[in-house]
Amino acid sequence: MELEDQGGQVTSGSHPEKRIFPESYMSGVTKIGVANYLIDGMALSVFQDSGWYQVKNLDQAGRLSFGRGMGCRVATHKCNDYGPGAEENGMFCSEPKQSFCTGNRRQVIAGCNIQDYKFIKIPPIFQYLTSPTAGGKIAIMDFCPRAEEFRDGDCTEPANEYEKRQNFDAYGTLYHTESRCFMSSLTNIMFPS
Repeated sequence: MELEDQGGQVTSGSHPEKRIFPESYMSGVTKIGVANYLIDGMALSVFQDSGWYQVKNLDQAGRLSFGRGMGCRVATHKCNDYGPGAEENGMFCSEPKQSFCTGNRRQVIAGCNIQDYKFIKIPPIFQYLTSPTAGGKIAIMDFCPRAEEFRDGDCTEPANEYEKRQNFDAYGTLYHTESRCFMSSLTNIMFPS
């Protein structure tokens, strides 16, 4: 398991690499209000193997979905070279206006987290886009641009429906505990004839 190499004394060498394990609750940085973190089997196994904790019911740990089924390429290559399917799954993105369905159950609406760094020089090893000043918003993720869930993007949270309707008219969108996200060009619009 690759350990984090950024973040200074707080995270470097003591947390799983955020670029590879973005869903792990034990990654060096978590975002408040995000539904996409898991107490995963990898983290619990480290706890148990280190002798820090005895883990009961390890089989009930959350299953990480990031990179699942894509082989070792995700752990051994740069994020813009993860292979087929990476961009459509939001593991890497190159256009600021891209939209994605993310989350372990595909229940969260997300957008591409590219930003322009005017005052920070992105190290050449972490430059993935044509512009040397463009990269992902989270430096500890090696500046990898990828899908980042919207603050109110969890479709399983009925309270988010009101928030979404205030920001834009989400045609055909239904927020419910059993809802999931689907990318589609279909809308629920009635045009006058």
